Amino acid sequence: MGLLQKLSDTVVEAPKKPQPVKDKITIQKKSNTVGLLKKSLNVSKPSTVSVIPLADEPKDRLDFFEFIKEHSINFSALFIRENNIYYSQFSTGMDGLSICSSVSTADFWDGLITQKCKLYTFNSRDNSIGPLYQFFSDKLKDKIDRVCIYKSRDDSILLFCNYSPDSEFGKTGFIDAAFVHTQVSKPSQIFEADFTEAIESFIIANHKTEYKDQIFTAISNAIKQRLNKAFDTESCVKTIEDGKFSILIASKDFIPYELISNHLRLDCSYILNEHSQLLSVEEKKAD
Repeated sequence: MGLLQKLSDTVVEAPKKPQPVKDKITIQKKSNTVGLLKKSLNVSKPSTVSVIPLADEPKDRLDFFEFIKEHSINFSALFIRENNIYYSQFSTGMDGLSICSSVSTADFWDGLITQKCKLYTFNSRDNSIGPLYQFFSDKLKDKIDRVCIYKSRDDSILLFCNYSPDSEFGKTGFIDAAFVHTQVSKPSQIFEADFTEAIESFIIANHKTEYKDQIFTAISNAIKQRLNKAFDTESCVKTIEDGKFSILIASKDFIPYELISNHLRLDCSYILNEHSQLLSVEEKKAD
């Protein structure tokens, strides 16, 4: 299936544009710095996941996004600690409300996970999953019946759902959160998608804490992951800054501007609900 057919098959009427939020404030956005997140997992054998190691890093390194792709995990998050607060800086399958709900205290996780480098499993059948339902929106709770949690030596937390890890999980080396995409040297079309207003509107409408900057970055990362999956052939997605992306397409098919715009608003409504209608898309000249 070509990219044109793939996008055409998914476009339907998008949600209505949200009303302006009263007393809207400006959210300061961090620059996008998706560097290596070294999460040591205390292991003995190399991972089966193929990644390109840095010159002075162990070769048994696992990439977060490659891990979930390798094992077909639909719902997962990598919680990062800042001082005494955690939030899911990187995720897949999580909607915006779940990302907003990820802000949590170190005390909560310390009480739930007493040891590092040990896998903990929580199930719906014995109700042990109860304390973790707070991290999922209502539309995701019914889809989650098993949650596995692993805290690395540097206190980052890997959370993944509905997956029964085998012994290979304990043989990974490090967690990296680098986005991997297809390189496009001579794009036939270029689109710039600006989600900043949409993300700001969503956060203001649904998030009431002082951790707006972290949530903005987390939602931006979730959108990029979703775009990478939508444009996984004949194209690539590059970050301009948090909330802004460049989509480079190298396809024999001409993709109409209206098709791209509608597809992006529809697909990202999974994360932003009706706020995805505030997306701004601009077509750039391809050299």
